[in-house]
Amino acid sequence: TWDRGRLFDQTSALVLYEECLEKLTAVVCNLERYQRTKQKPLPLQTVELQKLSARKLRLGAEKTLQIAESLYQQGFISYPRTETNTFPENMNFQDLIQQHYFQQH
Repeated sequence: TWDRGRLFDQTSALVLYEECLEKLTAVVCNLERYQRTKQKPLPLQTVELQKLSARKLRLGAEKTLQIAESLYQQGFISYPRTETNTFPENMNFQDLIQQHYFQQH
């Protein structure tokens, strides 16, 4: 039996993988099911939006606000320079930002 629980070493993982390929049968000893829930993050305030945009998308603060302004003009977000945390629940920010960004590039 294997009691480590998790495996982070690539060599050990490869050895176990090769054993699984050689032995075509296995016995499941335990199955645990649980549900993970993750709360939605709060919408970003302007400064946090700029920081995250710079770190994740490599966009400058001015470019970030230009995109936010354009999304506002199209009716997708509230005015970008206000600090609001109220948006429709069905708002998909990831898709909107990607669509807008790739339209301009």
